[in-house]
Amino acid sequence: MARASLVERIWYETSVPVFLERFMLPALAAVLVAVILLNPFKLDWQQQGSLAIAVVAVAYFVGHTVHKTNRRVQMPAVLAFEEAALSDMSVFLGANGIEISLPVKRLLRGPAYAANLGNGSGIKMYTENGVLYVDATLTDGQRHIEIRKNTFSVTGHSYDKNSSRNAFEVVNERGEPIFQIIRRSAGIIVINGIFAMGDGIAIADNQGLERLPGSAIRPLAVTRIFRYPSWQYPAEYESGQPR
Repeated sequence: MARASLVERIWYETSVPVFLERFMLPALAAVLVAVILLNPFKLDWQQQGSLAIAVVAVAYFVGHTVHKTNRRVQMPAVLAFEEAALSDMSVFLGANGIEISLPVKRLLRGPAYAANLGNGSGIKMYTENGVLYVDATLTDGQRHIEIRKNTFSVTGHSYDKNSSRNAFEVVNERGEPIFQIIRRSAGIIVINGIFAMGDGIAIADNQGLERLPGSAIRPLAVTRIFRYPSWQYPAEYESGQPR
Protein backbone atom coordinates (compact mmCIF):
# COMPACT_ATOMS: atom_id res chain seq x y z
CA MET A 1 0.00 0.00 0.00
CA ALA A 2 1.27 3.44 -0.88
CA ARG A 3 1.68 5.09 2.48
CA ALA A 4 0.86 8.71 3.01
CA SER A 5 3.89 10.88 3.47
CA LEU A 6 4.75 12.36 6.85
CA VAL A 7 3.80 15.82 5.60
CA GLU A 8 0.38 14.61 4.42
CA ARG A 9 -0.32 12.91 7.76
CA ILE A 10 0.67 16.03 9.70
CA TRP A 11 -1.47 18.18 7.42
CA TYR A 12 -4.65 16.08 7.29
CA GLU A 13 -4.60 14.21 10.60
CA THR A 14 -3.62 16.99 13.03
CA SER A 15 -4.91 20.44 13.96
CA VAL A 16 -2.98 22.28 11.23
CA PRO A 17 -6.13 23.21 9.23
CA VAL A 18 -7.83 24.41 12.43
CA PHE A 19 -4.79 26.59 13.24
CA LEU A 20 -4.95 28.11 9.76
CA GLU A 21 -8.66 28.82 10.01
CA ARG A 22 -8.76 30.08 13.61
CA PHE A 23 -5.47 31.99 13.74
CA MET A 24 -3.91 32.65 10.35
CA LEU A 25 -6.98 34.06 8.60
CA PRO A 26 -7.83 36.56 11.41
CA ALA A 27 -4.14 37.54 11.62
CA LEU A 28 -3.98 38.22 7.90
CA ALA A 29 -7.15 40.31 8.09
CA ALA A 30 -5.63 42.34 10.93
CA VAL A 31 -2.44 42.89 8.93
CA LEU A 32 -4.45 44.12 5.96
CA VAL A 33 -6.40 46.61 8.08
CA ALA A 34 -3.19 47.87 9.74
CA VAL A 35 -1.44 48.35 6.41
CA ILE A 36 -4.29 50.22 4.73
CA LEU A 37 -5.68 52.32 7.57
CA LEU A 38 -2.91 52.79 10.13
CA ASN A 39 0.20 52.57 7.92
CA PRO A 40 2.61 52.28 10.89
CA PHE A 41 5.66 51.89 8.62
CA LYS A 42 4.87 55.04 6.56
CA LEU A 43 4.68 53.12 3.31
CA ASP A 44 3.81 54.93 0.10
CA TRP A 45 0.72 53.92 -1.86
CA GLN A 46 2.64 51.56 -4.18
CA GLN A 47 4.05 49.69 -1.21
CA GLN A 48 0.68 49.61 0.52
CA GLY A 49 -1.03 48.32 -2.61
CA SER A 50 1.48 45.58 -3.34
CA LEU A 51 1.52 44.43 0.30
CA ALA A 52 -2.30 44.39 0.37
CA ILE A 53 -2.38 42.23 -2.78
CA ALA A 54 0.16 39.84 -1.22
CA VAL A 55 -1.85 39.56 2.01
CA VAL A 56 -5.10 38.92 0.11
CA ALA A 57 -3.37 36.27 -2.01
CA VAL A 58 -2.05 34.47 1.09
CA ALA A 59 -5.49 34.69 2.75
CA TYR A 60 -7.13 33.21 -0.36
CA PHE A 61 -4.59 30.38 -0.38
CA VAL A 62 -5.24 29.60 3.29
CA GLY A 63 -9.03 29.76 2.90
CA HIS A 64 -9.03 27.56 -0.20
CA THR A 65 -6.71 25.04 1.48
CA VAL A 66 -8.91 24.77 4.58
CA HIS A 67 -12.02 24.32 2.42
CA LYS A 68 -10.31 21.62 0.35
CA THR A 69 -9.17 19.82 3.48
CA ASN A 70 -12.67 19.84 4.98
CA ARG A 71 -13.99 18.16 1.85
CA ARG A 72 -11.16 15.65 1.71
CA VAL A 73 -11.38 14.15 5.19
CA GLN A 74 -14.96 12.88 5.02
CA MET A 75 -15.48 9.67 6.95
CA PRO A 76 -16.24 6.48 5.04
CA ALA A 77 -19.86 5.40 4.91
CA VAL A 78 -20.95 2.66 7.32
CA LEU A 79 -21.97 -0.82 6.22
CA ALA A 80 -25.75 -0.46 6.21
CA PHE A 81 -28.15 -3.19 7.35
CA GLU A 82 -30.71 -3.42 4.55
CA GLU A 83 -32.18 -6.86 5.26
CA ALA A 84 -34.61 -5.98 8.08
CA ALA A 85 -37.67 -6.77 5.92
CA LEU A 86 -36.36 -10.23 4.96
CA SER A 87 -36.97 -13.45 6.85
CA ASP A 88 -33.50 -14.90 6.27
CA MET A 89 -30.14 -13.79 4.93
CA SER A 90 -27.47 -15.98 3.36
CA VAL A 91 -23.89 -15.63 4.57
CA PHE A 92 -21.12 -17.16 2.45
CA LEU A 93 -17.68 -17.87 3.91
CA GLY A 94 -15.74 -17.08 0.78
CA ALA A 95 -17.36 -16.33 -2.54
CA ASN A 96 -17.41 -20.05 -3.36
CA GLY A 97 -17.45 -21.31 0.20
CA ILE A 98 -20.08 -22.73 2.48
CA GLU A 99 -23.44 -20.97 2.86
CA ILE A 100 -25.06 -20.28 6.22
CA SER A 101 -28.71 -19.28 6.47
CA LEU A 102 -29.18 -16.73 9.25
CA PRO A 103 -32.68 -15.72 10.45
CA VAL A 104 -32.97 -11.95 10.37
CA LYS A 105 -35.11 -11.92 13.53
CA ARG A 106 -32.31 -13.69 15.39
CA LEU A 107 -29.83 -11.11 14.12
CA LEU A 108 -32.02 -8.25 15.33
CA ARG A 109 -32.09 -9.68 18.87
CA GLY A 110 -28.32 -9.52 19.29
CA PRO A 111 -25.05 -11.12 18.20
CA ALA A 112 -25.52 -14.41 16.36
CA TYR A 113 -22.88 -16.85 15.17
CA ALA A 114 -22.66 -16.73 11.38
CA ALA A 115 -20.00 -19.42 11.58
CA ASN A 116 -18.43 -21.56 14.29
CA LEU A 117 -14.80 -22.23 13.38
CA GLY A 118 -14.22 -24.53 16.32
CA ASN A 119 -12.18 -24.27 19.51
CA GLY A 120 -14.16 -21.25 20.66
CA SER A 121 -13.49 -19.27 17.47
CA GLY A 122 -16.28 -17.90 15.36
CA ILE A 123 -17.75 -15.07 13.33
CA LYS A 124 -20.54 -13.10 14.97
CA MET A 125 -22.94 -10.79 13.15
CA TYR A 126 -25.42 -8.27 14.55
CA THR A 127 -27.05 -4.95 13.79
CA GLU A 128 -27.35 -1.70 15.74
CA ASN A 129 -29.01 1.51 14.58
CA GLY A 130 -29.17 0.37 10.97
CA VAL A 131 -25.51 -0.71 10.77
CA LEU A 132 -24.37 -4.29 10.08
CA TYR A 133 -21.48 -5.38 12.32
CA VAL A 134 -19.20 -8.41 12.35
CA ASP A 135 -16.97 -9.57 15.20
CA ALA A 136 -14.11 -11.93 14.40
CA THR A 137 -10.50 -12.72 15.25
CA LEU A 138 -8.11 -12.40 12.31
CA THR A 139 -4.45 -13.33 12.02
CA ASP A 140 -1.50 -12.45 9.82
CA GLY A 141 0.39 -15.54 10.94
CA GLN A 142 2.19 -13.75 13.77
CA ARG A 143 -0.44 -11.87 15.76
CA HIS A 144 -4.18 -11.81 16.28
CA ILE A 145 -6.25 -8.85 15.12
CA GLU A 146 -9.55 -8.44 16.92
CA ILE A 147 -12.42 -7.05 14.85
CA ARG A 148 -15.14 -5.61 17.10
CA LYS A 149 -18.04 -3.59 15.70
CA ASN A 150 -16.13 -3.18 12.42
CA THR A 151 -13.15 -1.58 14.14
CA PHE A 152 -9.74 -3.01 14.99
CA SER A 153 -6.60 -2.23 16.91
CA VAL A 154 -3.13 -3.35 15.81
CA THR A 155 -0.39 -1.62 17.79
CA GLY A 156 2.65 -0.58 15.81
CA HIS A 157 1.39 -1.71 12.41
CA SER A 158 -0.06 0.34 9.56
CA TYR A 159 -3.27 -1.58 9.04
CA ASP A 160 -6.15 0.32 7.49
CA LYS A 161 -9.87 -0.07 6.85
CA ASN A 162 -12.40 1.41 4.47
CA SER A 163 -16.12 0.96 3.97
CA SER A 164 -19.26 1.90 2.08
CA ARG A 165 -22.93 1.03 2.45
CA ASN A 166 -22.28 -2.33 0.78
CA ALA A 167 -18.77 -3.33 1.83
CA PHE A 168 -16.20 -3.24 4.64
CA GLU A 169 -12.51 -4.10 4.30
CA VAL A 170 -9.32 -4.33 6.37
CA VAL A 171 -5.87 -4.35 4.72
CA ASN A 172 -2.40 -4.93 6.11
CA GLU A 173 0.59 -2.61 5.75
CA ARG A 174 1.21 -3.93 2.23
CA GLY A 175 -2.32 -3.09 1.15
CA GLU A 176 -3.35 -6.75 1.02
CA PRO A 177 -6.90 -7.54 2.18
CA ILE A 178 -7.15 -9.68 5.29
CA PHE A 179 -10.88 -9.18 5.89
CA GLN A 180 -13.87 -8.26 3.72
CA ILE A 181 -17.64 -8.07 4.11
CA ILE A 182 -19.44 -7.71 0.81
CA ARG A 183 -23.17 -7.38 0.12
CA ARG A 184 -23.47 -9.21 -3.17
CA SER A 185 -27.18 -8.42 -3.32
CA ALA A 186 -30.07 -7.92 -0.88
CA GLY A 187 -29.89 -10.70 1.70
CA ILE A 188 -26.64 -12.21 0.39
CA ILE A 189 -23.44 -11.42 2.33
CA VAL A 190 -19.96 -12.71 1.51
CA ILE A 191 -17.27 -12.77 4.22
CA ASN A 192 -13.63 -13.19 3.24
CA GLY A 193 -10.81 -13.31 5.73
CA ILE A 194 -7.89 -15.02 7.43
CA PHE A 195 -9.37 -16.19 10.72
CA ALA A 196 -7.56 -17.42 13.80
CA MET A 197 -8.64 -20.73 15.31
CA GLY A 198 -7.39 -22.43 18.42
CA ASP A 199 -5.19 -24.91 16.55
CA GLY A 200 -4.81 -23.32 13.13
CA ILE A 201 -6.17 -20.88 10.59
CA ALA A 202 -9.32 -20.71 8.46
CA ILE A 203 -9.09 -18.87 5.13
CA ALA A 204 -12.28 -17.84 3.36
CA ASP A 205 -11.88 -16.31 -0.10
CA ASN A 206 -12.70 -16.87 -3.77
CA GLN A 207 -11.29 -20.40 -3.51
CA GLY A 208 -13.78 -21.34 -0.81
CA LEU A 209 -13.15 -22.16 2.85
CA GLU A 210 -9.84 -23.77 3.73
CA ARG A 211 -8.56 -24.84 7.14
CA LEU A 212 -4.78 -24.87 7.66
CA PRO A 213 -2.88 -26.28 10.65
CA GLY A 214 -0.35 -24.18 12.51
CA SER A 215 0.36 -20.57 11.62
CA ALA A 216 1.35 -20.83 7.94
CA ILE A 217 -0.90 -18.60 5.83
CA ARG A 218 -1.28 -17.50 2.24
CA PRO A 219 -2.63 -14.22 0.87
CA LEU A 220 -6.37 -14.02 0.34
CA ALA A 221 -7.43 -14.91 -3.19
CA VAL A 222 -9.59 -11.79 -3.52
CA THR A 223 -9.56 -8.44 -5.28
CA ARG A 224 -9.06 -5.38 -3.10
CA ILE A 225 -12.27 -3.34 -2.86
CA PHE A 226 -11.17 0.18 -1.86
CA ARG A 227 -8.39 2.68 -2.43
CA TYR A 228 -6.03 3.55 0.42
CA PRO A 229 -5.14 5.29 2.68
CA SER A 230 -8.76 5.56 3.77
CA TRP A 231 -8.32 9.06 5.24
CA GLN A 232 -7.49 10.21 1.72
CA TYR A 233 -9.97 8.02 -0.18
CA PRO A 234 -12.98 7.43 2.11
CA ALA A 235 -15.46 4.95 0.57
CA GLU A 236 -13.67 5.24 -2.80
CA TYR A 237 -13.60 2.00 -4.75
CA GLU A 238 -10.69 0.60 -6.71
CA SER A 239 -11.07 1.10 -10.45
CA GLY A 240 -13.45 -1.47 -11.91
CA GLN A 241 -15.01 -2.51 -8.61
CA PRO A 242 -18.86 -2.62 -8.50
CA ARG A 243 -20.57 -0.01 -6.35
